[in-house]
Amino acid sequence: MKILFVHHYLREKLHDFRGSIPILAQLFEKKGHNIKHIAKKEWSNFFNVYREFKPDMIITCGPIGGIIAIFKRVGLIKCKVVFHWGDNYAEIMGQKWGKNVISFLENSAVKYSDIVITISKYRLERGIKKFDKVDKKNIFYLSLGYNPKFLASAKKIKLPGKNKTKIVYAGEIAHTKNFDKIDELFNKLNNIDFIIIGSKECADEKTHPNVFYLGFKPPKEVYSYLKSSDFLLVTENNDSSLKLFEYQVFGKPIFVPRGRISKYLSLKNNIYYNDFSEIPALIKHPKKFKPQKIKTWGQISNDYLQIIQK
Repeated sequence: MKILFVHHYLREKLHDFRGSIPILAQLFEKKGHNIKHIAKKEWSNFFNVYREFKPDMIITCGPIGGIIAIFKRVGLIKCKVVFHWGDNYAEIMGQKWGKNVISFLENSAVKYSDIVITISKYRLERGIKKFDKVDKKNIFYLSLGYNPKFLASAKKIKLPGKNKTKIVYAGEIAHTKNFDKIDELFNKLNNIDFIIIGSKECADEKTHPNVFYLGFKPPKEVYSYLKSSDFLLVTENNDSSLKLFEYQVFGKPIFVPRGRISKYLSLKNNIYYNDFSEIPALIKHPKKFKPQKIKTWGQISNDYLQIIQK
């Protein structure tokens, strides 16, 4: 099958095993499918690529999915269009690009794509109620996964800092992840070391002597940091964070914000907080946790192909 991916990932990042679209594309290719990408900054070349490649299917992600779905709606695209509903785009991009514009594109992608696959039970519910999508007919939920090879090769390592207890966060360090509000937690827990892994949009690494910003680490290497932690941290009120699922396989206590995660997912390792100020009290009484059974990316890619090939 010839599959054209149209998304907001940078072309140079497509070979990294991170982000659901690059991961799925790599696994589809290993299964023998012919894959082509139109990455961020290449969207204007869509019709040239479409006519030349002649895909059997287009998989879109992000607000650009709304434009592709409209093309399908007016007959400019003849193949099947799948919208990979990977985030709450109006919430995270609305302030920068205009909420009305982003909402229109997000809504159009959901309404006019032939199939919608979402990684969020919250968005699955939205699709069914707001857009009259029918569960398991034209809208499907698939969770995110983990890499079993990365997990098997992960070794415990010495984490930075002089304190005994270590909290690890892995992911984007951005306002959308509430990092502009996290100083209150760092200040109240100066007897705990925070190890922060990921690209940094905000946060001041010089302010807190017990906070260590390590920058980007290869996905395989991140698993060793997760394995070596005492606690893991999720800061975003979102039930489709990749790290939320990866964290579960380590059997570590995980701090997650109460909201969509607690309402839509029943992952067992979580300790819920309403705001960062509650974590100092919660950290004194950790429960015992066990690694949870989460689907591997290989299993998820098989499920994905079964849906889109129907």
